[in-house]
Amino acid sequence: TVSPASTSNLTPAVRSRFLDTFESFPAMKTDTFQVGVQSSEFAQQPNILGGERDLSVAVQQLDPGVALGSISSSVFGGKFTCYMSSGTFGKAEIVWDGQDGESSVDFTGLGPSIHLVQLSSGIATDAAVNLTFTLYSGSEELQSSAVVQAGPSSTATAFVLQPADFVGSADLSLITAIKMTLTGQAVFAQISGIHLLVLEAPTLSGLPSRRRLLSAVEPVVTANNVKAQLNPVALGTEPLCTAGDLRTDSSGFVTCLIDADTSVLGISAIVDGVQVLHNINVATLTTTTTTT
Repeated sequence: TVSPASTSNLTPAVRSRFLDTFESFPAMKTDTFQVGVQSSEFAQQPNILGGERDLSVAVQQLDPGVALGSISSSVFGGKFTCYMSSGTFGKAEIVWDGQDGESSVDFTGLGPSIHLVQLSSGIATDAAVNLTFTLYSGSEELQSSAVVQAGPSSTATAFVLQPADFVGSADLSLITAIKMTLTGQAVFAQISGIHLLVLEAPTLSGLPSRRRLLSAVEPVVTANNVKAQLNPVALGTEPLCTAGDLRTDSSGFVTCLIDADTSVLGISAIVDGVQVLHNINVATLTTTTTTT
């Protein structure tokens, strides 16, 4: 017989990952001198959550008597750097929303979404700044923000944001875009790489956290007319598994490592000429079984 596998040994896993390491080769830079005019740049790199960072700056206001101000920002060597000239009040933003090639926010751009447990980094600044992190859950209306008030400090001061620090309507278990906004006046500030803790779907302890393990069907091959075969369902990316990637433990369970982007995994087994299909929801570990 073929029956759904036991998931009693599967536990939720908190994974450590970077939102952005702020490594950029060549250096990424944008600047502007005109009040109210935004300058933007984007870069697509593997060390960025979602594969792209969208960087923008704008001069918001000049002190009386200041004829020309400027703001610039750059990413290089593990640091995000922002400089505003004397008498200049400005804003610098980074958006992480997938590979859209523009600075406006794609509110569903991070696919798959992330379940945020913690966000942390460090900031050094020669004047007071507000650093705001805004999280989105699929739309502009579903957003939550947390503000870090920093400086002045000549050395990096660590900060840690947890779900309770965010105010708003976003579902922090379903984050689909992230924006960081730095505002200040006549400031030189540097931010270190931004680190995340995220909760992932259950994994089996001892296996790489970058993939999930699912027990699929039992038993495995017990006779020539019994076979297990992967049939991915059209949600998310194709699983990494092929027939050769199947694993069998001592209890006779079929298991398979799948890519983190996969939402539903379909596995079929043919037993005595009857095909049994298991559709497994990766997020909830619920299984729907049909026979043909």
